[in-house]
Amino acid sequence: AVRSHVAALRRAAAEAAELTTVRLTGPAGGGKTWLLAAAADDAMRDGWRVWHATCAPGITDVRALDPWLRDADGAETTTTAAASADFVDRSGHALAERAITSEAIMTAIERSAPVLCLLDDVHLADDDLVEVLGELAAQPCRGAVVLAAGRDLGPDADDLDAAALALDRLDDDEVAAIATARLGRALTASERDAIVAAAQGNALHAEEATRALRRDGRVSARGLVELISDRLDHLPRVQRDLLDLGAQCGLSFWPEVIGPP
Repeated sequence: AVRSHVAALRRAAAEAAELTTVRLTGPAGGGKTWLLAAAADDAMRDGWRVWHATCAPGITDVRALDPWLRDADGAETTTTAAASADFVDRSGHALAERAITSEAIMTAIERSAPVLCLLDDVHLADDDLVEVLGELAAQPCRGAVVLAAGRDLGPDADDLDAAALALDRLDDDEVAAIATARLGRALTASERDAIVAAAQGNALHAEEATRALRRDGRVSARGLVELISDRLDHLPRVQRDLLDLGAQCGLSFWPEVIGPP
């Protein structure tokens, strides 16, 4: 349902000749990244260009949007921070940087429209990035949609001047589509039933159940913890030891902490 809604928003944006921003929310592992990929496939089939970007720890400002400019035909390939340097006064005032970033993106969109601009993990976005995204909303163009996905924290739809869209549980056909894409073949009836039962409408669960099916020829585990634990149990001992070290470091860590490459 959400996938078809995004497609409808794209058509509406093209008809209205404006840029529409959508804030997609959902829990961790709920299928946000899968939906971005599915929306990208739908858009490309309809002749739209697709740009990809992601917020990440350490890249939560306007630099997160640099991949959009790199994806645009003929757009500047320098980072937005570097491109904006001459427009920021000696006090480091950030308003000039935000303005030139919005202008660069809108110029690229006008050259490339219709275009679907994807931004994953937008819940990490800092105030400057939120400001830029808000400035893009409802700008006149030949059709564009910014689909910003993230957890239900950080900037909300109002902050981005965006439409709000919550990711519901995936239906059985959507779960089966994930498994089919990962396996590269059609599912048997029993395989479909097993993966749907294990996934419970969750994209991450569906991915793990598909891995189990590909590895073992069956899906015996139930629940995400059992599925992931079963996969980790099949790793070589050295990889399990590295995972243990990484887990002790916390949510984020540098690879060098656990050993040389």
